[in-house]
Amino acid sequence: MIVRVAVAAGRGKVRQRVASILSGDGVLVTTGPSLDSLLETGKALAADMIVVDLNGTVDPGFADTIDAFPNRPDLIVLTDALSPSREAGLIAAGATAVLSSTLADEELASAIRSLVKRRGGRQVAAPNGTPADRDSSGVASASMVELLALADRVATSDSSVLLLGETGSGKEWLARRLHARSPRTAGPFVAVNCAAIPEGLAESELFGHVRGAFTGAVRARRGHFEMAHEGTLFLDEVAELSLSVQVRLLRVLQERSFQPVGGERPIHVDLRIVAATNRSLEEAVERGDFRRDLYYRLAVITLNVPPLRERPEDIRALIELYSRQFAEQLGRPVPRFSPRALSALISYGWPGNIRELINVIERAVLLGGDHTLVLEDLPPALWTDPAEQVNGRTLPEADRQRADAIVPYGSARDEALAAFERRYLVDLLECVDGRIGLAAESSGMSPRTLYNKMQRYGLRKEDFRRRS
Repeated sequence: MIVRVAVAAGRGKVRQRVASILSGDGVLVTTGPSLDSLLETGKALAADMIVVDLNGTVDPGFADTIDAFPNRPDLIVLTDALSPSREAGLIAAGATAVLSSTLADEELASAIRSLVKRRGGRQVAAPNGTPADRDSSGVASASMVELLALADRVATSDSSVLLLGETGSGKEWLARRLHARSPRTAGPFVAVNCAAIPEGLAESELFGHVRGAFTGAVRARRGHFEMAHEGTLFLDEVAELSLSVQVRLLRVLQERSFQPVGGERPIHVDLRIVAATNRSLEEAVERGDFRRDLYYRLAVITLNVPPLRERPEDIRALIELYSRQFAEQLGRPVPRFSPRALSALISYGWPGNIRELINVIERAVLLGGDHTLVLEDLPPALWTDPAEQVNGRTLPEADRQRADAIVPYGSARDEALAAFERRYLVDLLECVDGRIGLAAESSGMSPRTLYNKMQRYGLRKEDFRRRS
C-alpha cells in the first residue's frame, strides 16, 4: 500500500528538506505550515504518518490535534534541541518517534525512511482465507492438477491473468494462490467484488477521491488500486463494470498510474491485476458490453476453473480437508459419514460448487458428535441418493438400511487396488531376493518409486533375502 505522509513545518527549508527525503515511489507527500492548516485544507486527513517540526509553528500539545484525524496516524517529531527527558516527554504525549533536525541529511533520511517502511509493512494485510489458499490439499482430479501446474508457471510473472468459471468454483482461491506463489507475496492481496459496487461509486472505490470531489466527500479516501500497491489486485466479476469505468481501468493498465476522483496529480502504482468472471467476456465484447482492448489487456493468461461436478475426484479430498479444518476451528471431532451419506455427497451435482460444499461440511461438523452422520443429517437437497432408487422407484426402508452396509465404489476400488499392489510387491521381491535394483528393472518402476511403495506397505528388502 502507498504510504501517505503529511509534513507540518513552519520553516520552509525544513518542509523542503523532509519532502525531498520522502519523495519516491510508494510515498505521497503533502506539506503545510502547521497541523491546523493541514486539517483545515483537508489535504492530510487520510495521512498514515505526520512529520512535525517542533521548532516551527507546531504547538507542543499536539496529541489532541492528531486525535482529530479520522484514522490516527503515526507522529514523527523533529526538534533542534533533543535530550533524553525531552524525548521521553514527547513520546508520552503521543509521538511515535523523536528525531533531531540537526542530523546530517543522510542520517535523517535513513531514520525517516525506516519509519515509513515500518508503517508500510503494518498496512500490508496478509491475504485472508483458509489454510488451503497456499496448498493443494483439496485437489485430486487430473484437470485441477494440470490447471494448478499452469497457474504456478505464470505466478512468477507480472502478466495480467483472467480467471473464468462458475460462481463458487474457486476463482478467488486460485487468485490467492497466484499471489502467494508470486514475488509479490509480501505485499497486499486486495479483493474487489465489482458486482457489489454501486455504479456511481465505482470510480471512487477503485481509484479513491479527494476531499470535496463530490457531495458527501468530507475527507480523502484511498481506492483499491492504491491499497494494492506492490501487491495483487483481484477484480472479481469484472464484466459488471460500466464502459466508463472500463476506459479508466484500461488507462491504468497501460500507464500504471491514475488520478483519484477530483485529484490533480497522478499516483503511480506497481501491482498485478488478476480478473475473474462467470460470464463469457468474448460474448460481452461482441454485444458491445465489454471493451475489446480491455479484454486483450486482462486476458494475457486465461485460466478456466472447472465446476465441481466435472471433477468428482476432488469432492472426497475437499470433504476431508474442510472436515479437519472446521473441526479444528470449532473444537469439534472430525465428522464421520455413513457409506450412504458419503455416497450422496460424492454423487450430488453441487450447483453452488465449492462454496456450497463448504457450507454443508461446516453444518456437518456442527451437527456431528460421537455418532456417525447419516443421510438424514445432511441438507434435504442431498437426500435424493441414487443408491436409494431403482428405475426411479424409491427403495423400501429395509433395503435402504441394508444399503448403508454397502462400501462405496471408490472405497472398494481403493482397497482392492491396495491389496493387489501389496501382493504384487511381495511376489516381486521374493523372486529377486529383495534386490531393489533388479526388482525395479524387472517391474519397469524406478528404484525410488519402488522404495516408496514398499514403505507404504511396510515391506523391507531384508525380509526377502534368502537364508543360506
